[in-house]
Amino acid sequence: MPRLLNRRTAAQWILGYFLLATFCTISAKLYFDYLSAQAKKSRESVSDNECPTMHQGFSRKNTENTTQPAELPQLPSSEFYIRMLGARSPPRGDLFDPQINATELRATVKLLWAFLDLCKQHNIQVMLYGGTLLGSYRHHGVIPWDDDVDMLMREADKRRLIEALKGHPDLRLRQAGRWKVSSKSHCLNVARHGCWPFIDLSFYELKDGWVVDLLGSFGKKYRYPETVTFPLHKRPFMGRWIDSPRDALKFLSYSIKLSSACISLHYSHKFERYPKVESVSIDCKELALTYPFVCRVPDSATSHGGVLETLTFSDGGPVYTVPVNEPKGVINAIYSTLSVKN
Repeated sequence: MPRLLNRRTAAQWILGYFLLATFCTISAKLYFDYLSAQAKKSRESVSDNECPTMHQGFSRKNTENTTQPAELPQLPSSEFYIRMLGARSPPRGDLFDPQINATELRATVKLLWAFLDLCKQHNIQVMLYGGTLLGSYRHHGVIPWDDDVDMLMREADKRRLIEALKGHPDLRLRQAGRWKVSSKSHCLNVARHGCWPFIDLSFYELKDGWVVDLLGSFGKKYRYPETVTFPLHKRPFMGRWIDSPRDALKFLSYSIKLSSACISLHYSHKFERYPKVESVSIDCKELALTYPFVCRVPDSATSHGGVLETLTFSDGGPVYTVPVNEPKGVINAIYSTLSVKN
């Protein structure tokens, strides 16, 4: 009799374990389906041509100090941006994972701030360029999977820059090919072009109404209409307002194909080599749950003109909104550099 009870008890335990495992499996599937539905709903909640509900930009008392002119709206600090990326951007396991970590990004920002302060001190005009301009336009910061900074300045200012950097306690200049400015105190990797991170400097001349990049990039020469470039205005980038071409979207159209696609890194500046795999292109919407993107609407405030730009996650609403003095023609599809046709 006791042996029979033991067998019955064992059978009951086995049946109970099976039922519990089945219940857990079904519950997990239902929960996974719920999360998938919520993610899909989040992606579809904002149409291609609409921004989410916006709120005003950060007030001064809610942010760390920045050095932009007082007449421009306060931006959250670069540290806020870096921490936001770290908190919201888990590894994707593909070519759109961040190529540099938070420490490296902080070093890059410190280098850029020191360089911009030096240029301002010596009255050297410099503007966002290349992937850095695209990063400002699309993310208000470094493209999350990029690894360098691009700036453009006048050919005539080369000598002034050399003189400004002489005796600088931290910044150094490499004058070979595309000039590179790096930091002695934040040299995180030594490649064939010296210390990384560095700022890639391009130089231009004005020729017959065109801003001509004198060096070009990867075998291509670029030029931009003077009327699209000047007068410069300031755009948000990693917590500061930095001089940029007057019409960022049209300026970019002369060097990249405007589309809704995001393209992975095609050259590693960190290691000065091409990646082992070719770059890929995906719809930027696929990255919108991972990284912040900018969307824009016309600015109805007559005192501002231009557009209102909102940095936003597709599932978390707006991070902040600021007015930017871009032409209203840059109103475009969210997550895209493709203009909306009226």
